Amino acid sequence: MAGTKLSVSMDRQLAKQIRREARASRLKMSSWITEVLREHLRQKEAKNLLADLDTELGAVLDEHAAKVKKQWPED
Repeated sequence: MAGTKLSVSMDRQLAKQIRREARASRLKMSSWITEVLREHLRQKEAKNLLADLDTELGAVLDEHAAKVKKQWPED
């Protein structure tokens, strides 16, 4: 897939960490960064959707949230 080339500046330590992570995942650095950013945006969209649902329908009750956390514990 053809992409748009971007130039970014970042902290040297962060750049080293990104290179290590990309290498460990066996992806090219640009592919790794694209995946990370895509996931970040997906999570942001999901959070916004949940906030909209809370506004429209009301917040999830604590007892229901506890059941969900028990069934799907976070890593």
